[in-house]
Amino acid sequence: MAFSPVVHWKKDTALNSYIFTLLLIGLPFTIFATYVIYQLQVIGFIIGSDLDGLPCSTYCIVPFGSQNLDLNSVILYLNAMGFGLGGFLSLFISAYADFLKNKSNIVTVVIVPYGVFAIPAYWLRD
Repeated sequence: MAFSPVVHWKKDTALNSYIFTLLLIGLPFTIFATYVIYQLQVIGFIIGSDLDGLPCSTYCIVPFGSQNLDLNSVILYLNAMGFGLGGFLSLFISAYADFLKNKSNIVTVVIVPYGVFAIPAYWLRD
């Protein structure tokens, strides 16, 4: 029997809907993450200064917590923490979905955080 995408799609609708939803959510989150890094750089250059206390041109020191750090380091740390947390949540949701009897509920659970994060990102377009 040959592989048919239509028949394969109808076999496990909940799983395929979940995969499709993750694809649709992943695209805007990638744009959102890139935009957040850009905004961090813009804000860092506004509030930071170079080693001589002058406005930032290429190198920037920003206040972070109780100390001053290089802006690039702050962005890399925050980016790494975001990827780590995203990976943990992805593994946790995937593991939980294996034991969920009604897998179609997980699609709804994933769409709600998407709206929570995507709507404020949409408001930032101005």
